Amino acid sequence: MLWQRGFCAVLFCILLLAGSPYKSASAQEQPVSPEYDPTQVTLPEQTPSAILGRALFAENCAPCHGAEGNSDGPVTPNLPAPPPKLTDPQTSWQRSPAEYFHIVKYGRIGQMMPPWSNRLDDEQIWQAAYYAWSLHTSQEAVEAGRQLYEAALPNADESQKAELDGLLTAHALPFTTQAELADTLQSTLPGAADWSDAERQSVLDYLRTFSYIAPWDSAYRPGAGQVQGRVQLHPADGSAPGPVANLPVTMTAYLEITPIATFTTTTDTDGLFQFGDLSTASGIVYIARAPYM
Repeated sequence: MLWQRGFCAVLFCILLLAGSPYKSASAQEQPVSPEYDPTQVTLPEQTPSAILGRALFAENCAPCHGAEGNSDGPVTPNLPAPPPKLTDPQTSWQRSPAEYFHIVKYGRIGQMMPPWSNRLDDEQIWQAAYYAWSLHTSQEAVEAGRQLYEAALPNADESQKAELDGLLTAHALPFTTQAELADTLQSTLPGAADWSDAERQSVLDYLRTFSYIAPWDSAYRPGAGQVQGRVQLHPADGSAPGPVANLPVTMTAYLEITPIATFTTTTDTDGLFQFGDLSTASGIVYIARAPYM
């Protein structure tokens, strides 16, 4: 979604009045998108899942940025300049996820990107922003970063660990740029200064997973949701239906068409069953089955 300093999220038409005496006046009347202001960023209530933003990205961002974020979408040739590649780590080096959120929500009218706050809620914006963020890394890189970080952490003293702990929180990390995080690692973690650029990048990408769920990880996280139901047997002879006790019930959570979690329980003497602590994240659908022989 990034376009120059922001996200290109939609295809729309602008009538260019070339040579018209009204061109300057029209330009002056265009609304101006607000500059990045951290106080305008609302932190997510739940840990954002990048995979939940995949469909949002495909629908709204891929026309400009391409399906994989390589700045090769079908609309790209018609743009004044190609959007930056989301697959390039340098695209996000001086930006934080919070700035991505701000750009998506409030737009960059000057770069042909409208605000998305009128179509997406804040949770969806975070999901889309983190999916776009994740396009520059991979599961293998993050795993390599985890190993490097966990090998170096025991060499840090208590004050250094405390500084890192203070930064790697759901409240602080979204507002921290990659460059700022790299500087903190180099000054607080013994051995970090000796890492190659690729090793440093992999550690940074691993630490980012402290504040979001990477697209290759399960999007399912328990929540406060509940599903209740009752199983009854309706006899073919038309007699009154009755409860079915001790019947196994299986419920599957789906994201798009992919199963991401499965739960089982058994009906009680009244045929009732219940599942608790379920995720209420948007995009997750539950289907319960109770086969009866």
